[in-house]
Amino acid sequence: MLDHAATSWVVFTDPQVASVALTEAQARAAGDEVKTWVLPIDSVPRAIAGCDTRGPIELMIDADADRLLGGAITARERSDSVQTFAMARKLGMTTKALGQTICPCLTLVEA
Repeated sequence: MLDHAATSWVVFTDPQVASVALTEAQARAAGDEVKTWVLPIDSVPRAIAGCDTRGPIELMIDADADRLLGGAITARERSDSVQTFAMARKLGMTTKALGQTICPCLTLVEA
């Protein structure tokens, strides 16, 4: 059976916008205690190398369980990276476990 709680979506604009699961507002409305983590794309080596540092990466985290509630990316040609958030959400990964996952250097997923 499909797990729609981990379904992602993309708007193919420039920059692209992609998201999975809950927004911060939706998580708060559901009664979750939410921590929000934002990383500007200009902190990501791949974006710097690609000369386009527009947009942020955002994670919405359950403050009590340290589990991913949702994530969003706004970046040029990087919307496929949202699938990492979808897998983390589906598998119930903590942010610590996600942070300890080694990704190839010079990819947006590395962020």
